[in-house]
Amino acid sequence: MTFIRKTPNHHKTSRNKDVTSMKLHTPPRLVGALPDQIALNEIYQKIHFRHFGNASHALVEWGIPTSTEVFRITHASSPRLNDIEKAQLLLSSRMIQNQQWQAAARKLKPLADAGHPEAIHLLVQALKRTHGNYQQYATHYAEKRESLSVTPASHYDEQRDRIVIHTYLAHRSAPRFVLAYLLYHELAKRTFGRASQENSAFLTLEKDAPHRAKAQEWLRKHGFPVFNIETGAAPQAVGE
Repeated sequence: MTFIRKTPNHHKTSRNKDVTSMKLHTPPRLVGALPDQIALNEIYQKIHFRHFGNASHALVEWGIPTSTEVFRITHASSPRLNDIEKAQLLLSSRMIQNQQWQAAARKLKPLADAGHPEAIHLLVQALKRTHGNYQQYATHYAEKRESLSVTPASHYDEQRDRIVIHTYLAHRSAPRFVLAYLLYHELAKRTFGRASQENSAFLTLEKDAPHRAKAQEWLRKHGFPVFNIETGAAPQAVGE
């Protein structure tokens, strides 16, 4: 007679538990078109740990941001900047980032008087800080630009201390580097408060955002405004 040795049931159970445990520890990913909260939390934890380790945690969720950003579209009749004027505009924007309002205004005035919309926009900011006469430039700027309000890809809700990432990004299977950039950007805004986009420390932090260039390129292609480091607070639209 042949005896067949049976494996005890507890060994099978133990093996099944090991397999289950392995599955649970597999890093979560965005799956299909479903907003995966686990994946979003995982990316948030990594960004927070690497770049904002000493700060308290905010909540993060998929949703529709309640804020709006403005696309500013230059009219075809607006004059083009030459290389020297571009350099002057860049220098002026850096002066504004460092809160050198009067020096920036002096640099920007000739460009603004020549009708360059970006120079007018920055000059209005500088004149407001120095209590200068900015109304005529603001009116001229409005005449030279068309504006379109749009919903951004992400938003920091200060009242609820919560970062909201647009669900469209999940449905379009946004790359993880895009989500990482947006979470970093919102955490940076959370660090410096409402006036963050006029703070030179915030601008330095934003400039060092992970995957910034390729993330912004992806967002532009999908119709979202992105933060323009050169001109400060003004969102940059597709085609600008």
